Amino acid sequence: MKFLGINTKLSIPQNEVIDALSRLFLADIPISHVQRIVNALATGNTTYAKIKDFTAPHLQSLKTKSPDKNWQKRMKNRGEEWAKTFGKIKEDDFDYITEHYQVTYLDIFGAPQFTSPEEMASHVKTIIKGHDSAIERLSVPFFQHYAMKKYGFGCPTAKTVLLCGPTGCGKTETLNSFSEICDDLFITMNTSECTPTGWKGASFEDVLAEKVRKYGRTEVENAIIFIDEIDKITHTGCGKETDDMGYDVMRFLMNLTDPGNNIRLNNGLGKNGEQTFIELPVTNMLIVLSGAFSGIEEMIKQRLNINSKVGFSFNTSLSPEMHQNIYSQINSEDLQQWGFLKDLTGRIGHIITINSLDEEDMYRILTESKNSILARLISYTSNLYNAKLRFTEAALRLICRKAAGNGEGFRGVHKVLSSCLNDLYFKLPVMSKFCRTIDVDEVYVEQHLKTL
Repeated sequence: MKFLGINTKLSIPQNEVIDALSRLFLADIPISHVQRIVNALATGNTTYAKIKDFTAPHLQSLKTKSPDKNWQKRMKNRGEEWAKTFGKIKEDDFDYITEHYQVTYLDIFGAPQFTSPEEMASHVKTIIKGHDSAIERLSVPFFQHYAMKKYGFGCPTAKTVLLCGPTGCGKTETLNSFSEICDDLFITMNTSECTPTGWKGASFEDVLAEKVRKYGRTEVENAIIFIDEIDKITHTGCGKETDDMGYDVMRFLMNLTDPGNNIRLNNGLGKNGEQTFIELPVTNMLIVLSGAFSGIEEMIKQRLNINSKVGFSFNTSLSPEMHQNIYSQINSEDLQQWGFLKDLTGRIGHIITINSLDEEDMYRILTESKNSILARLISYTSNLYNAKLRFTEAALRLICRKAAGNGEGFRGVHKVLSSCLNDLYFKLPVMSKFCRTIDVDEVYVEQHLKTL
């Protein structure tokens, strides 16, 4: 096995080798000196403990790397020099570095370069499984946002996106993947936690003002703004009328999604004790709204003249696939019936749906997705306990079947895995001393599912 281009099969435990190489890579030490240290480690002339002590002062600067624009340039040059000396650095090598030192591959080498939405979608598909259609549709507004920053050409059409999908289907994970490759500030707000200006609690404007003070106005002007649980601002879906707060949230969203508009943010008191404000343009922002809209299917069926009961009308203009996936037919009319103001739905340029995950989707995510929870668990077990964790296909499919049956989306997979591995990790510090390979089979999973 190679890590950062270097063979990790040495006489010391593999987790110590990986941590030592990570520290040597991140430390501000000449590559020629690193080469001598690696050779000494391989021949037993130095130890992991000595490397850890030697690199400790150098790693203190990592805490302040974010605002240092020259840091990325230095580290990128270091990565290129390291690759020439030791071998190619793989993006997967940074799983460990990111987890233990909070430095990502993108921090050093920057975001990949794309020339089309198709290229961007292909990249995201290596990370996210089961949502190809949604990824392809999302790639258009995200590429337009990316191209605006890279080439200086903004798209004149409405950019606001509404992403609809049941809980646990991967909406946030999908958006995170796009935002990372756009290399823009990603600001998350939740309608259950933020309030309109004038209401008790932290307002949406307060969150944006805090981001401006922290990152600067230019960063926020070009940010990706993700507002989750947008379906909760109205109460029509649960048979109640929308309250004044819900309408005020919608008015804020109309200001935020109005091209050419500026929103006024409270910036506290100035030197003379007078209230100061920040005028924040929204034209270059990419606004993504998201919600589950649980129950909206009945409104869609009513609009499409579909009724599941025998003897009632059946819309034959829809394909069998559309009948089965009625959720994908959401449009502005349904949103207005849900309680959204017409002026708000008119500002939404893209309505994109993500379907719920079935057992096969979950299995693909576990086994094919880059940096999946399964891959991270295997890496964690290897690095911490120097043990190899293996799952049989039957065990993984049982985990996915159980999670799909719970109706909790992919969060259910995390829950089942946690329950199954809790006893294992309790015993592993002792087990790993005499057992280097841990096999998890269907019988083991079945026994531990009884506790759920």
